[in-house]
Amino acid sequence: MNQVTVQAPCKINLILGCVGRLSSGYHQMDMIMQTISLYDTVTAGKTGKPGIVLSCNDPKVPCNETNIAFRCAQGFFKATGILPDAAITIEKNIPMMAGLGGGSADGAGALVALNRLYGSGLTKEQLCAIALPYGADIPFCIVGGTQRAQGIGEQFTPAPPLPPCWVVVAKPLFSVSTKEAFAQIDAAPAPPRANVEEMLHCLGQGDLEQVGAAMANVFEAFCSPEKIGKIKEQMKVCGAAGALMSGSGSAVFGLFQEEKAARACAACLKPEMESVFVARPLGEQPL
Repeated sequence: MNQVTVQAPCKINLILGCVGRLSSGYHQMDMIMQTISLYDTVTAGKTGKPGIVLSCNDPKVPCNETNIAFRCAQGFFKATGILPDAAITIEKNIPMMAGLGGGSADGAGALVALNRLYGSGLTKEQLCAIALPYGADIPFCIVGGTQRAQGIGEQFTPAPPLPPCWVVVAKPLFSVSTKEAFAQIDAAPAPPRANVEEMLHCLGQGDLEQVGAAMANVFEAFCSPEKIGKIKEQMKVCGAAGALMSGSGSAVFGLFQEEKAARACAACLKPEMESVFVARPLGEQPL
């Protein structure tokens, strides 16, 4: 086998709470994450020449050691003891600086592709251990599905699956820096809380309306709340069971029972957005 291509799906946060900050600087999280069918495509191939070469179709993406996928590839070769002779290509589709975990998805995709390419036989748990130093969301992107994530985001408990639905994702014309978003949370005298237990109950009921009503994200109050609120309201007017900003923003997603309503909403939003997508929830990722 000389080349492997994998789809690297993004994530949305059905609920996101920040419950504290560790001395290491990392934040303690409690959230429910969901992979959806909005993908980057990651291809890994053997070159027969020493080293790692990274390329991407988006010129805004750095193709050096600052790239998460590049760093994950370095971690893979270090952990396995395999001499690197790999070319990794990323075809970007997931918007950047949107709270959708596109960089983490690429890192996860690189690890899964290299694991298959070299026949390493590493388990998901082993790949997650390699990934964690390079980003707290990468392990989730390896596992996928619907998961409660705690700790710094690396401690997973399977959650009841999101009911069958359609997901409209809208990336507005502005972006949000995750670092700045966390800084605003840290500076807040009383950050808002998110009721993760209630969301777990609603998921267990399998009722999309209940899930939509329970969605919450503590970052929304600090990330252009008026602009985000307007997008959420547009989605709800179009029939969304609920709408929420994902991660630290700026992308907003809405959950729809019917495909027709979801696509009508996407068409309505498209003229005012950088990009709009219609996706479905995914189960756990294959290895």
